Amino acid sequence: MPERAERLHRHEFGHSIQSLILGPFYLPCVGLPSLVWAGFPPVARMWKSGRRGYCSFVTERSADRLAERFSSRM
Repeated sequence: MPERAERLHRHEFGHSIQSLILGPFYLPCVGLPSLVWAGFPPVARMWKSGRRGYCSFVTERSADRLAERFSSRM
């Protein structure tokens, strides 16, 4: 698998772990803020311009950290 696809797969795996941990609170606590971060034009311009990384946002950074923590156990 190419490296970029591997990173994306791992990142989404992290979101799955967040969902397992938060249960019904996943959407309001992670899903909605992530959606705003990814798609709300004034916010998205920040990371698209390179001023901030996409994964610098707390929910995205958390997904990456959880994926790293749990993928090493597989």
